[in-house]
Amino acid sequence: MKTMKQTKKKNLLLMSILAVFIALTGCKNENEEKKEKDAFINPPFEKLDPVFNEFSIDNQTADTLELESGTKLYIPKNAFVDSSGSAVTGNVNLKYREFHDALDIFLAGIPMQFDTKGRRRHLQTAGMFELRANKEDEPLQLTECTSIKVDLASRKAGEDYNFFGFDEETGDWDFMGYPESRENPQYQKAKEKIEKLKDTRKMPLGPDHFIFDYSGAFDVYRYELNEDAQNQDIKKRVKRYGLKWLNVDNRNMINFQGNRYIASFMVWKKLERKPFPDWLRNKRNFSTEMKKLYGNVYSLKISHRDGMSYNGKVKCIMPLRSLMAFSPEYWKNNYEEAMQKAKKEEQRLRTQAKVFRSFEKNNLGVSNFDRLYKRNDPIEVKAEFTLAESYDNEAYELNRVFCLPGNNETVIKLRPENWDKVWLDAEDENFRLITVLPGNKLGMFPLEQYRSLNFDSLKKAKNPTVNFTMEPVGKEIESKEQLEDLLGF
Repeated sequence: MKTMKQTKKKNLLLMSILAVFIALTGCKNENEEKKEKDAFINPPFEKLDPVFNEFSIDNQTADTLELESGTKLYIPKNAFVDSSGSAVTGNVNLKYREFHDALDIFLAGIPMQFDTKGRRRHLQTAGMFELRANKEDEPLQLTECTSIKVDLASRKAGEDYNFFGFDEETGDWDFMGYPESRENPQYQKAKEKIEKLKDTRKMPLGPDHFIFDYSGAFDVYRYELNEDAQNQDIKKRVKRYGLKWLNVDNRNMINFQGNRYIASFMVWKKLERKPFPDWLRNKRNFSTEMKKLYGNVYSLKISHRDGMSYNGKVKCIMPLRSLMAFSPEYWKNNYEEAMQKAKKEEQRLRTQAKVFRSFEKNNLGVSNFDRLYKRNDPIEVKAEFTLAESYDNEAYELNRVFCLPGNNETVIKLRPENWDKVWLDAEDENFRLITVLPGNKLGMFPLEQYRSLNFDSLKKAKNPTVNFTMEPVGKEIESKEQLEDLLGF
């Protein structure tokens, strides 16, 4: 028989094993919970997550922090407590970073999905920021009933942006309220300066640039410029700009930068490699048909009664009036200097606030000034994403696809379970579909192929299917600037 002492030892051993099992199980659950939370914010490229600005502030003193972007943070005194709710004394480490476009948000791995009334939508940002605080590596939180006012320097104008906070427990965006906004007067002054510099810009006309009809140029020149222009040799002057012309009187109306023009009064670029046939210059009395494809690109059909026809793509470049407002010599002599100045001003303007958006937030984490993203010409398709045959990596499974619309204001994550219902935008010629390949490399559906999709046929088809072949682009991604170049931002 076992003695009382042996039984006691056995029970102690069993209790110890049970305690270890419970501890291990608890750790596993905690790790799983952490992993589940981390899955909501998941940077796609290693070491490209946007960095924080860090500040050391005294928790017993109110402080105002101003960033290089123009953003201001107003920190009240005694703003922070530890996880137990106890007041923090001494200095606190405050971490802040902001995101001004879709590429920033994409690199941070922050989701933009927003569920409203059971419908999956996406938010379009006018500026996002993340605010954290810690002391000796221990995360802190805001004192109850305390708020930090954030005066964000936003690069997006408009009154229809609301304020949202990201719930790190659920991965959802919560509506927080309506922000205040005010215009930045310095932005408008800088914009006017750039426009003045651009008045001297030169249009680098190449062999593919043309006008439809010399008489159209004559009409523009005669009626839009001064009377002396009527007495000049118009034809020679048009040649000095580098323009060629057909004998086609094209009276189709087109839209350019919000205005309507007659096609013969515009400068065009031929997008087809094949030259125009000689009969377009030698004959008269043509019929023309034009249809907008995307942006300023049109399909062009020119027919003649003798049975000849031409089909191709052309792009509208600018009004003849704008080109001929300055002499070719003036454009040439002032171009380099003016464009260098304009380039510097534009670089500065891109990072300058158009408006300041203010909101008082009573918690830390990720916050966003947003509105719902809307496609201009939506088309629903069943998408099939595949990798190009040139990409040889049997171990890689294509299960992450992202869409960065041309406005660079949202990120749409396309999961495999949603590929049967993917929304495209026929009006967005820069609708980028990308994926992240092993080794920090980029895969992309070529923009030219997206632009060449027959959207009219897709609209008419029942349950249309589109195969998007993602092609590897460039080398290993090492910086945001490199990614911007590859994506054409």
